[in-house]
Amino acid sequence: MSRKELRMEWENEALVSQFRKRTELLLALFTALVLLLLMRLFYVQIDCHESFEGAVKSQYEIPVSGFDTEYNFYYIIEKSREDRELKNLLADGGAKDITKESSRYSVYEMKTHNSVLNRKLRQDYGAYAFRNYTALRQRHNAAKGKKFVIIVYADAAGKIIPGISPEIREQS
Repeated sequence: MSRKELRMEWENEALVSQFRKRTELLLALFTALVLLLLMRLFYVQIDCHESFEGAVKSQYEIPVSGFDTEYNFYYIIEKSREDRELKNLLADGGAKDITKESSRYSVYEMKTHNSVLNRKLRQDYGAYAFRNYTALRQRHNAAKGKKFVIIVYADAAGKIIPGISPEIREQS
């Protein structure tokens, strides 16, 4: 082999060697990054998921009296949004306030559904409306006269999260 061929072969090996070193370095960095991300995921999911969940979503317990196990309609309204017009609307609709004590929300119960009133309460007052379902009625059928708590879920700002049904539990 000539000197020129040897030099070209040596340069080629040097380039391959540099490429291999860079590839190994990038692979090591990528592996370290994936490992760090997996450790963070473990930390969030296993170690402190309760504290993160609490920061995102909080529960509000609203003790209610006279909770009926029939097919009734319930409206949860922030007390800060209540006014005289709301009280008149609810009285005209036949709603009664079943809230025992709550610093933030009031719960109203209606025997019949009024779609116009429902729309107005939801649009103007941000009411959260739900209906007592059959499974709930069967579960609490023997529990007449017991005290219940409605648990609603709210975000960090205190707004009720739509789409998450409130839980109804017996008060302990």
